[in-house]
Amino acid sequence: MKLILISSVFILLMASCAQKRAEEKLENYTLLGDTINIPEASGIRKVLQTDTVARDNFQSSLQAAATIKAIPNLYAAVAPPFSGRITRVFLKLGMQVKAGTPLFEIASPDFIDQQKNFYAARSASIAAELNLKRQTDLKNNGVGSSKDLEEARSLFEINQKEYQNQSAALKIYQVDPEKMVLGQSLVIYSPITGDVISNEVISGHFLKSDEPPRAVIADLSRVWVSASVKEKDISQVHTGDEILISVASYPGRKISGKVYHIDELVDDQTQSINVLMSCENTDRALKPGMYATATFKESPRPVTVIPLKAVLQDGQRQFVFVQITPFKFIRRTIETGSEVKGKIVVRTGLEPGETIITAGGFYLQEAK
Repeated sequence: MKLILISSVFILLMASCAQKRAEEKLENYTLLGDTINIPEASGIRKVLQTDTVARDNFQSSLQAAATIKAIPNLYAAVAPPFSGRITRVFLKLGMQVKAGTPLFEIASPDFIDQQKNFYAARSASIAAELNLKRQTDLKNNGVGSSKDLEEARSLFEINQKEYQNQSAALKIYQVDPEKMVLGQSLVIYSPITGDVISNEVISGHFLKSDEPPRAVIADLSRVWVSASVKEKDISQVHTGDEILISVASYPGRKISGKVYHIDELVDDQTQSINVLMSCENTDRALKPGMYATATFKESPRPVTVIPLKAVLQDGQRQFVFVQITPFKFIRRTIETGSEVKGKIVVRTGLEPGETIITAGGFYLQEAK
């Protein structure tokens, strides 16, 4: 019996406390529809702070993981176009070369066949040209026929075209057909200006045309930085924006660059977009393959900003309390952007000139 009595008293006390808290809540504010009214006697009035929403020049900052890459047009993996044996090597690791600098020489039966094809085409073209002249003279002297002349002209045009094609094929390998000697070796030249950053070319070795490249030339005075930016943040990145690159190898050092290209496609796996940035690298501090951190900085622009502490969270939604008249507020959902120094950008939901609660809003958070 005593136990039942104690339990009853405890339940009455709990109910009394709950009723008291409810009465206090009702005294602190009242809710009519979606409007929250703060009575004059409410203690909440003393802790609430409000401010007017304004626009301000704001420079957003965003960080993303990145990788250093060589610029494709400034990078060349060199391999022989024909199978053959290396007879001479001119390049050395670390050597600076210009476009057209000889790298190595290769004796190749396939290249000799290419030479033979050129000489055969040239001989056929010369013979066709002589035949055309002969048929032209015969026709002019009333001896030859128009049919023979047309056939000679067609044959000349075909052989002339083949000669031009064979000549062009040799020029691809930087060979001057008119100075070429049948049986000569093929000299491989550097296609770009840069440094020899990899060299596995050894005199006397036999290389096949389908083997991986044995030398790499690269100009690393400028490099690309490739970063993955989340889809939700891509609006903060623009072509031409200034960036800062930092790498673990050089703590505290910031290397400047610019956004060069923003991909048009979103990666389905990561929901991110690849952004390429161009950086000067005259001291070769940035090396292809390095991991880096890219900090994007937008140009200062006028945006709507509010104190970060004014923003409250309800599940996945962010909201603020907007004042409609003194001490009367409504809850409004907003969409936010970047944060800098205790302030946050409001993308949608607020207009300049509106007044919001900037401190103490959590006292009203349960009002729905």
